[in-house]
Amino acid sequence: MKARRRPQESLRRRSSAALVASFDQLEPRLALAVSYGTTNDWGSGLQGELTLTNDTPATLANWQLSFNYSRDINSIWNAQIVSRTGSQYVIKGLDWNRTLAVGAAQGVGFIAGGGTSAPSNFVLAAVGSTPSPTPTLPKLSVTGAPVIEGAAGSSTTALFTVRLSKPSTHVVTVRYSTANGTATAGSDYTAASGTLTFTPGTTTQTIAVRILGDATVERNETLTLALSRPTKATVTGGRATATITNDDTASPPAAILPKVSIADVSGTEGNGDHAHFMFTAVLDKASITPVTVQYATSDGTATAGLDYTATTGTITFPAGVVSQLVHVGILGDPAVESAETVNVRLSNPAGATIADGLAVGTILDDDSALPPPAGAAQYVDITTFGSSNGSSHTGHDAFQGGRTAITTEALVAYNALRRFAGFAPSTLDEVGSWAFANSMTNNAQAWGNDIQGVGLYYAMQGAKVGWLADDKYDPQIVADIQRTARLGSPGDVMAMVAAYGHPGFAQYLIDNSSQTVFINTLKMEPHYGGWMHDRAHGRLVIEGAATAHDVNHLTILSHDQMRPFMNDTWDYPQWPALTVSKPRVIEYFQSMVTLGDPRGPLPIRG
Repeated sequence: MKARRRPQESLRRRSSAALVASFDQLEPRLALAVSYGTTNDWGSGLQGELTLTNDTPATLANWQLSFNYSRDINSIWNAQIVSRTGSQYVIKGLDWNRTLAVGAAQGVGFIAGGGTSAPSNFVLAAVGSTPSPTPTLPKLSVTGAPVIEGAAGSSTTALFTVRLSKPSTHVVTVRYSTANGTATAGSDYTAASGTLTFTPGTTTQTIAVRILGDATVERNETLTLALSRPTKATVTGGRATATITNDDTASPPAAILPKVSIADVSGTEGNGDHAHFMFTAVLDKASITPVTVQYATSDGTATAGLDYTATTGTITFPAGVVSQLVHVGILGDPAVESAETVNVRLSNPAGATIADGLAVGTILDDDSALPPPAGAAQYVDITTFGSSNGSSHTGHDAFQGGRTAITTEALVAYNALRRFAGFAPSTLDEVGSWAFANSMTNNAQAWGNDIQGVGLYYAMQGAKVGWLADDKYDPQIVADIQRTARLGSPGDVMAMVAAYGHPGFAQYLIDNSSQTVFINTLKMEPHYGGWMHDRAHGRLVIEGAATAHDVNHLTILSHDQMRPFMNDTWDYPQWPALTVSKPRVIEYFQSMVTLGDPRGPLPIRG
C-alpha cells in the first residue's frame, strides 16, 4: 500500500476541473501574506491548505499565525497547534520551518470536520512581535442587464457593470471573459475577453458585448461574464448573466415542423443473459417546443415473449434535443437459428411530422455450429511475466466484488479499440516499449519479461478508459462501468458504452463480437500481480503535481466500487491525482491507445 503523500511542491498545484477544489481569496497583508485553498471537500469534512508568504526585505523568525475558524481541525502538517480558544486558532512552525526567508512561501495543510466557514482574520508575525492591522483590499463585483436581441443583420450591446467596493490608491486590474449560457458565441453574440483597468479613485467600469440579431422565433437566451486574476483587489461577485430578450413574434408555419425518423439496428441475441437493442429516434432539426411521438414494437420474424420483450410508449424530445433512444429487451437462447427481426413503428406525432416511422431490429444468432470461443485457458495471466506485491483483496489468492485477474484477453479488447480508432493492432512488446520510452515505469531499463508485463498492464488500462468520448469523460463513469461489468449485466454495460463512448464504438463492439472481451477487461483488477506498484509504477509527472502512477489509480475503486481514484485497498483518494484536470486525464489514457505522448495536446473541446 502506498502512503498518502503531502509533498512540499503541492503548495501551488492546480485543482482538477472535474474534481473541483474551491479556492477563496483572502485579504493579504501588504508584506506578510496568508492565503487559503480548499483542495478536497467531501461534504462531512475537507482538506485545506494555508500558504504563508514573506515578501518583506527581512527574514521572519519564529513565525506564528492566528486566525478564526469554526470547524474542528482534526490533523495538521507542516505546523503545530499552539492553542484554540473558541473559534480562534494559534499555530506555529516546526523546528525545520519556523523561519520564513525573504521571498519564501510555506504551506500548512490540515483535515477539518463539517461546517460552512473558511479561515479568516489572519495575523502572521514573529513570536513576541506586535503585528500591525491587516489592510483590506477593495472588492470587485459584476452585474449584467437584459438587452433586446434586435432584427437580423443588426447588433445591440449588452452592458456588464464592474464595481469596486471602495476607491483604491493603486491601479486595480482584473481579467474578464464571456461564456455561453443558452446563447452561442458567434451566432447570438460576439465573444469578448480582456483586462479591465481601474485607475486610482475609479470605482465603476462597463464592458460592452455585441449582440447579433436574427429573425428566428426562439426563447430568451443568456450569456455570462466572469472576472478572474485580480490585482490589488479581491473578487466577491465574479460572475454575471445578461439575458438576450427575443423580439421575433411570428409563429413558424406548420410546413417547417421538424421531421422524426427512427433507425434500424442489429446485434447478437446472447444466451439468456440480458441484452437489448437501443433504437435511435432523431429529429432533422431542433424544435423550440417539446416534440412527442408514440412507438410500439411488432413481430417481424421474431416472436414477442420468445425472442424479444414487447413494448410501447412515448418518445419526448425536449426543446433543443434532437436524439432519443428506445429500449427493446432481447431474449437470448442457445438454439441454432436464422437471424430474426423485430419492428418498431412510430405514430401520432405532436410538434413534428414522421419521415421514416419504421425501424427493423435484426437479432443475429450467435449459436452457430462453429467451435465455441475458447475460455480463459487461451489467455496468459500477467503473473506469467513476473509478480510483486499485491493488495489484500486483489492478490493471487482472492478477489472481491467480481474483480478478476489481468490476462492477455485485455490485449484483444485493446486492439479492438485501436482498430475502431483507425490504428493497426499492436503487441505487448510494442506497448511495453512505448511505456519505457515515456517514463511510464519505475526504471528506465527493462529486465527479464518486463516489456511484456508492462505492455499488458498498459494495454488493459488503455482499454478500460480510452473508449470514453472527450466531452463525456468523468471519473465517476469509470467507477460505474467497472462496477456494472463486475456485478451487473452485459446489456447495461453496453448501454453505458453507447451513452458515454466515442460515437459508434458500442455498435462496433457488437458488430465485431468484441463486447465480451471488452467487458471482461473492465472486470480486471489493476492491483493484481503487483505490476502497478513494481515495473508499471510510472514516474512521469503529470501537470506538475501527480505522477503517472497516481493517475493510474483512476481505475482503482473503493471496496464498495462506488468511487474512483482510490489508494490501494483503503477507501481514501489518491490525493495527487485529484489535482489533474479531466482533459489531461482522458488525454493520458488515450495516449495508451494511440501510443502517443502521454502529456501531448489536450482534446479539442467543442
